[in-house]
Amino acid sequence: MTLPNGAEATEQGPAVWITTAVRVPFADRYAFRLITQPRFIDNVAKFRILLVRPWFEVAIPKGFSVGLGYDALIFFQPISRTEHRIWEQLSHRHAWEHFRLDSRFRLEQRFFSDESSVSVRGRFLLGAAVPLVAAIDLVVNNEFFVNFNEVPIVGEKGYHENRLFGGFSRRFGPWVQVSVGYQMQWLDPAGTNLINHTVMLGAAFDTPAIKRRSQRTATTAGLRTPPNF
Repeated sequence: MTLPNGAEATEQGPAVWITTAVRVPFADRYAFRLITQPRFIDNVAKFRILLVRPWFEVAIPKGFSVGLGYDALIFFQPISRTEHRIWEQLSHRHAWEHFRLDSRFRLEQRFFSDESSVSVRGRFLLGAAVPLVAAIDLVVNNEFFVNFNEVPIVGEKGYHENRLFGGFSRRFGPWVQVSVGYQMQWLDPAGTNLINHTVMLGAAFDTPAIKRRSQRTATTAGLRTPPNF
């Protein structure tokens, strides 16, 4: 990954993000999802951030889906504050026999407890998964972030963050999937280049589909993306 303007980057101590994801499908094409993600920083010594993300998702033809969601990003250190987000998402998945490609665009409207302006940000993700042995996949993805307007608390417009992830995902039957991996996160807050090294741990749970007359059927559709984001 190349840093803008060839700038030197400051590396911070290792962090750990732990993601728990739940997917509840209903009415054939619809699903409710929930993610919780505590983040530990400074050599895993400080519990700094908690992310809570509920959203609804609708599958549409040819591998596409659309989503509408909300984020609460709660900061505990160095100061207590909360960032609220409303977001819209378009994603696409295409699977071949030995390879799968995932892409996603998310448009976020960000509201801050100590800022009256609303920040608008785009997130673009491209990822791939390759089956290895049994139910284990090799997973890689890259996501970059672009500010569409200028707000004092988040800085200038333009490209300001990148997350590069690589890891492994394992399925346990139709309902459970776990993942472990490494994420390199580049940030440019206020013109200062930072690189964070993060261990990503995740667990995803897919429930049986909710259908009329209490009929339930198993689905693995929600278990193909590791729960790291």
